[in-house]
Amino acid sequence: MHKALKNRKTYALYIVLLIFIDQLTKLYFMDLVHPRHGGVEVNSILNLVHVWNRGVSFGMFSSFEYSNFLFLGLSMLITLALIFLLFKEDSALYSVSYSLIIGGAIGNMLDRARYGGVFDFIDFHISSYHWPAFNMADSFIFVGAFVFLCCSLCTKNQEQSL
Repeated sequence: MHKALKNRKTYALYIVLLIFIDQLTKLYFMDLVHPRHGGVEVNSILNLVHVWNRGVSFGMFSSFEYSNFLFLGLSMLITLALIFLLFKEDSALYSVSYSLIIGGAIGNMLDRARYGGVFDFIDFHISSYHWPAFNMADSFIFVGAFVFLCCSLCTKNQEQSL
């Protein structure tokens, strides 16, 4: 089997696994943390909560009437572009970063399509300062973007030193 084709299948499996992990954790915590109970305190910096995000990051633009359709469509376009880049990519690190972002994006798109918003359940806080609630898909996207940024900076530094 051609090496590039094998790698594409591997990254496709990673993406499917990430989507599975995201959806499984959301279903579990959706049932575990009921909104009427106000959340579960895990320790002094972590709560499990039941939050629906109908906007984008941090709930921005959630009051816009057609936000869900707009963000779902925009997510689809970006995800398709990333899939195209993934299949062209030779670098394993860039491919991992694309896979993480794609898997997370699809996980959140599934929520938008099914529920009209994204389910968030992880709430980190220090004293009364709370980071906006997030989920596993958001974590995958964040880590993927971080890896992509690190790869880009390293590549740029290597090119400048030549």
